Amino acid sequence: MDRVANAAARPGAWLALLLALAAGYDRSKNSAGSGAPAAGPGPGPAASTASLTGVVRMGEKPLTHGTVAFHTNSGRVLRAVIRTDGTYEINNPPPGPAKVVVTAGAPPVGVAGGGPSGGVKLEHIDVPAKYTDPATTDLEYDITAGKQTFDIVLKP
Repeated sequence: MDRVANAAARPGAWLALLLALAAGYDRSKNSAGSGAPAAGPGPGPAASTASLTGVVRMGEKPLTHGTVAFHTNSGRVLRAVIRTDGTYEINNPPPGPAKVVVTAGAPPVGVAGGGPSGGVKLEHIDVPAKYTDPATTDLEYDITAGKQTFDIVLKP
């Protein structure tokens, strides 16, 4: 116990302790690190993330709300919100074939005619039933690695 009290009384001991803690602190993760590089891709081409983006339309008209879901063969469901301009985005989707499902219906409560939608009029949209179920949809997409675009056009 006397050694601890003596060490605490020496300013050099505190400085050594603070330097040791700072050397193991990884600011990018805001936590203590081992000093070894973080796992995963570093800067450069390998660090780019895969993404799947597109626009959802009923005929020529973009949907102003709703969801799009990609049902993969492995059983995973990748969902994205349809933005007021009709766009959607899914980050880091796993490669492989998927059935595409779209849902919309009545606009979300509290945003019709403005508000968070930035003045875009959100309309009631009836998506044909066949597009709302993975068993009946005829929309399919083969997700690949990297950045890709898949525009979804629904037919009334």
